[in-house]
Amino acid sequence: MTILLHDGRRPGHLGWLKETVTAGLAGGAILNPFCTPPVSVPRHPSAQNVIADLRGGSIFEEIGPEILFDSATWAATLPSTDQWEVYDQWPLWPHHTRGDLRDADAIADHVRGVFAIQSDLDVPFLAPTVAVDSPTGQTAATALELAAESIRQQRGCILTICGVNSFWRAGPALDAFMGKVARLRPKAYYVIPLRDRSGYPADLTDADAIAGWLRSIHSLALRSRVVAGYTDYLGIIAAAAGADTVGTGWDQGQRVCNPDSFRGTEPGGKNVNYSPHPALLARFTETTARGLHDLAPKFAETMRWGEPIPADMREHREQHLSALRKQVASVLKSGPLHTDRFAEVHRMFVGADLSWNHAIALRSKDVGRREKAMWLEGMRSGFEAYVRAER
Repeated sequence: MTILLHDGRRPGHLGWLKETVTAGLAGGAILNPFCTPPVSVPRHPSAQNVIADLRGGSIFEEIGPEILFDSATWAATLPSTDQWEVYDQWPLWPHHTRGDLRDADAIADHVRGVFAIQSDLDVPFLAPTVAVDSPTGQTAATALELAAESIRQQRGCILTICGVNSFWRAGPALDAFMGKVARLRPKAYYVIPLRDRSGYPADLTDADAIAGWLRSIHSLALRSRVVAGYTDYLGIIAAAAGADTVGTGWDQGQRVCNPDSFRGTEPGGKNVNYSPHPALLARFTETTARGLHDLAPKFAETMRWGEPIPADMREHREQHLSALRKQVASVLKSGPLHTDRFAEVHRMFVGADLSWNHAIALRSKDVGRREKAMWLEGMRSGFEAYVRAER
């Protein structure tokens, strides 16, 4: 499996999940208590119903779709989070108030609550964590305590690591933190890059943070499986570093992890129809896509891998997920060594760079140097910094 779909609050989300998994465009889903309720309400089925429906509609007959339930403790303990309507329906804090991780008893109680829910849902045990801002600070200590307690309660669990840019750019201190986590010997790791700012594509101006995130995946993947959450196009470089599965979706909050996704805003965001241009590692609005197509039809079609400009949201998400799945798979299949994967990503970046330069020369509106920097150059800079450090 290469792609898991993150949870969302858009009405009809289950239908989209099932369509995408059944079509083989994704291998499963990552549910969370902010989006999916424990008891069905109009237009929002319960987690049990979502899981049963997905397992009944999968083309993966032997093993079924992979389904995880992320307790999202890292989001529940952010000071800006205020979307509690669905979350508070879940018994994630059995004998303590929400967010209470002040001592060993509170941590053990929360871990038991999380694992009890996952047991009832019949999904793998996925440990809770907090968002870490520094590998040597208090949040790091709490994250390590949660990880150790989770392993104590369920030795075969998956450990979660969530950090902001300042955590991922911390150099040797970050490496030392990862060494402590690795010594717990979990079944797998679920790694989340929490962005400092909202927006899609993700803000990738911090090349050191990207490089540190990739270096951490590389190190952890030497010992266990790694699922890289909320990556979208960044899943391509996460796969090169060693992740075998990446997370994405159709709404901004599923593609980019940031605090705004857990604030009191309308679920799903604006209903904008985008046109995937996988050869550029980018998506454009329909207006921008048509402008580029009018200037150079054959070139624009090549950038879209021969696909038409999507007529609706369904075409948009199917095109994007299909292309992303192929790109991640091409990295994973390029060879067993990191050098093989590095070469495949380098090939993609060189092709995208040349294509962007041609697109910029056409002087199409909203396909200029600024957009190239947003979509390609930040990701490429962080990846190349990671590769240089590994050689």
